[in-house]
Amino acid sequence: MKINEAIKAARIEQNITQKELAEKIEVRKATISEFESGKHALGSDKLEAIMNALNLTFSKYTDAD
Repeated sequence: MKINEAIKAARIEQNITQKELAEKIEVRKATISEFESGKHALGSDKLEAIMNALNLTFSKYTDAD
């Protein structure tokens, strides 16, 4: 699963709207939508903010091999 797909799944599982997540990390709702659909890449600072807002860890989505 790609990171954008995992973030979308986690957001939906936690019943958080794109608008709510955008407000938490201070970006536009469209930014979240574009990221989740794979149309837009986020900088590491915003990606980290999303991961923190959703209580996710990077280690789950990185290959340690």
